[in-house]
Amino acid sequence: METLSPEQLTKKKCLPCEGGVEPYTAEQSLAQLHQLDGWYLSSDGQRIRKDWTVKHFMAGMDFFNAVAEIAE
Repeated sequence: METLSPEQLTKKKCLPCEGGVEPYTAEQSLAQLHQLDGWYLSSDGQRIRKDWTVKHFMAGMDFFNAVAEIAE
């Protein structure tokens, strides 16, 4: 499986979330992480994650509303 740039990832749909797609192996996950600044493998090894810190509540709401719009 190829690793993708952040720009390529933003254009993709989450096929594993829809079912029928095998999850990344540990090796594939680690290879993908090399392309993603600030992301890490969750402690259970099942997800690639990222944490965000915002200046105040409304900044966080604005950010996550923008993320929700893209995700939808």
